[in-house]
Amino acid sequence: MWPTREGLTPAHFICSIDLVETFFNINDEENQTIQINARNIEGYTPLHSHLRMTSDQKKAVIERKHERVQEDAQDNEEPSLHLILDMMNGCKKTAEALLRRGADPNIVTDKGQTCLHTICWSDDDVEENMAKMLFEICDEKHQIVEVDARDNEGWTPLHVAIRNGNINLMKFLLTRGAAPNSVTDEGESCLHIICRSDDDDDNMAKLFFEICDKKHQMVQVDARDNDGRTPLHVSIRNGNINLMKFLLTRGANPNLANENGFTTLHIACQRKYDDVDLLKMLFEAADKFNKPLQVDARDKSDCTPLHLALNCGHEQIAEWLLRKGADLNLANAKGSTPLHLISAGKMDYVDLLKAFFEISDEQTRPPVKVDARDNEGKRLSTML
Repeated sequence: MWPTREGLTPAHFICSIDLVETFFNINDEENQTIQINARNIEGYTPLHSHLRMTSDQKKAVIERKHERVQEDAQDNEEPSLHLILDMMNGCKKTAEALLRRGADPNIVTDKGQTCLHTICWSDDDVEENMAKMLFEICDEKHQIVEVDARDNEGWTPLHVAIRNGNINLMKFLLTRGAAPNSVTDEGESCLHIICRSDDDDDNMAKLFFEICDKKHQMVQVDARDNDGRTPLHVSIRNGNINLMKFLLTRGANPNLANENGFTTLHIACQRKYDDVDLLKMLFEAADKFNKPLQVDARDKSDCTPLHLALNCGHEQIAEWLLRKGADLNLANAKGSTPLHLISAGKMDYVDLLKAFFEISDEQTRPPVKVDARDNEGKRLSTML
């Protein structure tokens, strides 16, 4: 049975359990060897193909779920919902038959993906059953499934399941021994990927820690990616307040800096919006868990969070930082103090300067250096 130019064998195409059993039986009678682990030009084995097919068919079901199903659909018409569901069931059974016949679940595609990666790329919890079937059969055959196999970008099946928000698959993989602290080639841990979520939902993070706690596995809450970012940095950047609070309860350090020297406070001050409420909650949560924020931390350019807030035109954040003790006299690498930035910006500097001086007087701080010069010799009085 020679493959096609694309490397496809008959086993790649079969999707009926009756047909696959007949196919195997005939070849057994004829003493024909089936290349059950044959790879096509993309590196997909028949098992990969059938696992991918179930996912594609499931998407077709979802696309048609609001359409009226024609029970009497002819062969040349769109397949009915029942037919698609039958095909899905058939491919699952075919995948099972291939595994029992010796298909290797750990063979990788040209992208470095195993069958477990293929299952986890689905964004639906239905695929949990496929993963369970894969492990059950391999357990019966005393065959190891490489649960932490890394693809060409360093992603494990657990990374993929989390990326797709598949909470049940995440739970299953962790119980099967997936490493919670494995990182991608970009240095992202599972926790980084959880914190990338667009919706501020901490349920996945809570379950992740809960399972790891039960297994006595330490989660590296302050793991850094290749840019030095921690999961807390990522949650702040995305405005995920619940995740931020949860990470602080688990011991995250809000004063760690990334490769640019940005702490969580620097990152919060550079967001698109003048979100003073986010900043207030960050201070409140940090104080609650005895992790006081370093309000005058400096980045690689010697900028404090106050410098960055003023650069972004965030007046409310700037005023809040001053009330929390930010120093008006600190200069960055260009010699600019916050007062220089106020006068050079597009803000209503008169009201802001007035507020700054009032706060400084209320808190009996050292005198504000109104005549401080930057590296170009500019003073506040000459810039107004």
